[in-house]
Amino acid sequence: MPATPRPSIQPTIALRPNHPQQAVASLTPTDDTYIQEADPIKHYGGKGILKVTPSNGNSHESLLRFDVSSIQKKCIDSATLSLYSLLDSKSGGTITAFDTTAFARDDDWNEHTLTWLYVKSIEPMTKGALVLDVVGKVPRGEWVHFNVTGGLVGAMEKFVTFRIVAAKSRAKYASKESKHPPRLSVVLC
Repeated sequence: MPATPRPSIQPTIALRPNHPQQAVASLTPTDDTYIQEADPIKHYGGKGILKVTPSNGNSHESLLRFDVSSIQKKCIDSATLSLYSLLDSKSGGTITAFDTTAFARDDDWNEHTLTWLYVKSIEPMTKGALVLDVVGKVPRGEWVHFNVTGGLVGAMEKFVTFRIVAAKSRAKYASKESKHPPRLSVVLC
């Protein structure tokens, strides 16, 4: 009796169709500054640094504003804010999207006029801001990346403002006037 031929199994490789590369928009801030609790009427724009210090009577908070009008916000895959660290820190800070509707107009601040007193006067209108990311240990001389996707998805404003506050320890970052300006990288669908 002749042997029954065995079926031959041929491996098949399924190739996925080529996907076009996703576009990435890279933005630098239109304005960035820090504010200081101990000197509530002074502005610090143009200093080359962004400070973040915990609440101890001399807190520092940093704010960065980006013009996102060129980005189609309904098609954002991810968004990352990258800051260059100027200091070793146990905590890089907590970042929120600062509600620009609290300002008279969404373009109502710039780095040469924003003060602690002004920000705190509108703060009750910004309570409950969505925490976007919390960054732990930060090494000096390295880029620190904050996931800020939630601050852009669904945003309809021309500008978006991010606010960084400290919980545990101080941090210091390079501002747009430095050799290492902040970058907002937005990956589009």
